[in-house]
Amino acid sequence: MMDWSYQIVLILSFLFTVSTYEYSITTRVRTVTVTHRTGDGRWHSSHPDDFYFTLVGSKGETSEHLCRANRESGEVGSCQFEDTAKVGRLRGVRIRNRGNDFWAVVHIEVDMNGVKKGIWDGWRGVGKFKTAFVGFESLHAIPGALVMPMQDLPVTCTSGNYMTHLGCQECGKNTFSGDGASSCTSCPDGKVSPAGAKSEDDCKYEQFPTCDCWTPECGYCSKLDCTVKQDFINAAHGIEVLVHSELKWRKYSSIVLFDGDGNGIGKFQWSIGRIYLTGCIQCRTPPILRKSITRKGKTSWAFSVKDRTIEIKIDGESRYKRSLTGECAEVYGRVKRFAFLNVGCSNTFSYVPSEMELGSGINADCSGRCSNE
Repeated sequence: MMDWSYQIVLILSFLFTVSTYEYSITTRVRTVTVTHRTGDGRWHSSHPDDFYFTLVGSKGETSEHLCRANRESGEVGSCQFEDTAKVGRLRGVRIRNRGNDFWAVVHIEVDMNGVKKGIWDGWRGVGKFKTAFVGFESLHAIPGALVMPMQDLPVTCTSGNYMTHLGCQECGKNTFSGDGASSCTSCPDGKVSPAGAKSEDDCKYEQFPTCDCWTPECGYCSKLDCTVKQDFINAAHGIEVLVHSELKWRKYSSIVLFDGDGNGIGKFQWSIGRIYLTGCIQCRTPPILRKSITRKGKTSWAFSVKDRTIEIKIDGESRYKRSLTGECAEVYGRVKRFAFLNVGCSNTFSYVPSEMELGSGINADCSGRCSNE
């Protein structure tokens, strides 16, 4: 007869063997490969043995693992470790710096068992003895994405482009970027730019033709639909006109000025010979202004009424100023709208969204009034 204590040992051994077998077939070991690129700045590199990585997912996170890798400036490094945690969809990686050197990382990729699970492009600094978190762009959000291998990615992108996991991509319309950008910057103040703009200088105000209001459709300059609303006195910008056509000595171009209800206040008129502001200014065109507006090619000039002063700027430089006093200052201080008369559709004005409101008749072809010019 078998000793009872021996039987108990056999039973416990069997149960341990079964439980170990069950654990081994239900626990999956995942091989994780982390690949990263260090920034190319002077102080971006760091020690290869000072950084611990933890993968964070929708269902949990891995253990913390030492990631020994090349972290020289501008270079790619990678490390590999094994973990059994089920993290679900990968959300990002937590990086702990145990050393006293700063590290800047600009690109991270994570593979699990040879399958790419997460990609991040940007710039993140991990200070000495600090922890940082990098959130990933899930590959599930990019069906069919073609991921460029790290060794094929350029270190930085030229101006007008930005770095992504696909390599350098051109900035879209109304944005810009400089050299080495990881994202594009929107043009300020409602300005627009073509795709691939390289700096904020490429952002300009949208141009609209100087639609003539002296037409039946505009009620011969009486309909608000053919005007632009702008509070002249409080506006930071004047009426900026880009002149393409040649000016004449005796033919006047005009900006018709209205109050808020559309009642006419007066006209600012100009030619090569003279400048008029109805009831207030009548003088010869100053020589410096005449020289500027008669040269060939495009000329950008701005007319404004601010702080009781009429000012004309040519290509951003002040060329003419005249202070308004008494009744003139009071009357033109009420200007809230403007329209164009005999300026021609070949010329344009700058639309400043933050200050201007276009009438429905002010559009790309002046509602058909410019189609035959």
